[in-house]
Amino acid sequence: MENTNSNDKKVLIVLLDALRHDYLNSEDTPFLYSLSNKSIYVKKLVPGYGFCERSEILTGSDCSVTGNFSAYTYNPNKSPFNYLKHFHLFTSLLDSIEDLFLLRFPSKYTIYFDKLQRQLRKRLQRYYRYFRHCYDWNQIPFKFFNLFELTEDTFPHTSSNAFEVPSIYDLLIDKELSFYHGFQDLANDLKNSYNTELENLYSSFSENNTFTTFAIGHLDTITHKYGTSRSARLETLKNVDNMAKSIFLKFKEKNPSGYVIFFGDHGMLDVKKNFDAKSSIDHYLKRKRLKVPSDISYFLDSTMVRFWGSKSHIINDLVHSNEWSQYGKVIDVDFANKLGLNNFKHNYGEIIWWANPGIVVFPDFFRRYDPPLGMHGYDINHDDHKGLALLSGYDISHKLIDEGHLVDIAPTVCRLLDLGRLIHSNGKSWV
Repeated sequence: MENTNSNDKKVLIVLLDALRHDYLNSEDTPFLYSLSNKSIYVKKLVPGYGFCERSEILTGSDCSVTGNFSAYTYNPNKSPFNYLKHFHLFTSLLDSIEDLFLLRFPSKYTIYFDKLQRQLRKRLQRYYRYFRHCYDWNQIPFKFFNLFELTEDTFPHTSSNAFEVPSIYDLLIDKELSFYHGFQDLANDLKNSYNTELENLYSSFSENNTFTTFAIGHLDTITHKYGTSRSARLETLKNVDNMAKSIFLKFKEKNPSGYVIFFGDHGMLDVKKNFDAKSSIDHYLKRKRLKVPSDISYFLDSTMVRFWGSKSHIINDLVHSNEWSQYGKVIDVDFANKLGLNNFKHNYGEIIWWANPGIVVFPDFFRRYDPPLGMHGYDINHDDHKGLALLSGYDISHKLIDEGHLVDIAPTVCRLLDLGRLIHSNGKSWV
């Protein structure tokens, strides 16, 4: 954070993770609902394709511009764990032991093994932290560690090299304006308790910060775990609404002429069926006598399966089979062009299979023990995939916008703060 010249204009944006557009009502979210009647209310907010929402929020550019499509990309030369390629036999053994536990023992015992291997991963991360910031490598098999790197979380979001294009922070730094960054990322552990993070946010309202960000992730966590039914999310949704109210009132108390944007970056769909892509891949590779990762490498996202390797073309028979086709489809050249991925497609997958709405790849490289009951990362045109946004300020008149896009937030912030234009943005301002 920079300590700089004074500026009367201030903007606070609060990400209410997974606040779906239809969650807003007078009973479940009374504060946000009341705010919608006197704000610019974007009834449906459409995220871009993939899983890199913070790139869109902070740059106003979707994946066709930034190249940020999924959380992890194939890049052996830049992988933070590149040195592990020399220990392939050891890492493969670790993965084999873990797979054996999953197959042979009840889940109540595999949980203990899971704790042991998580400790090992943390030790690897601590070792690497001496050279660069910490990475969260979830459930990625050890044998794949040296093949992947993070995308939008490789560098701190506030640094000039965080994204392929300029962000709001670049414009703020150019004008020597201060900011408070409260978004967490995959590269850093949450250093404090959530209550402490909130207290730090409240303290920042007394400082001379032109731009402030904060994220509330409770709803995303609960709906991933239990699904989107009202009974599953109601208590959490009310807590989120209360937190939003507290943040709003404390900010406006210190900054009465400031602007506040609350937004849900995406919605959530209920999971209809789990697809065990890993077992299918393992059986296929064994039958074809292909080796991992020398012949084929793959990444299991929650809604995608991505392949690379000198013999990745052989996988085409598998991903176009009746088994796989009933659960999803392969992203062909035309669809990759629609997504804006053609320039970056090798990094994200030489072959990319994408799940139908409601289908989840499980186990994947994020979860191996508890299948989620809610998921996002599907076709962005599905209504349940859309969030919402509310822009409030002393000179903001009530206005309804039927549909906006996540990339609209950055140009809106720039207009409110007179920061100038983000030249690569493909969003538009709501004011």
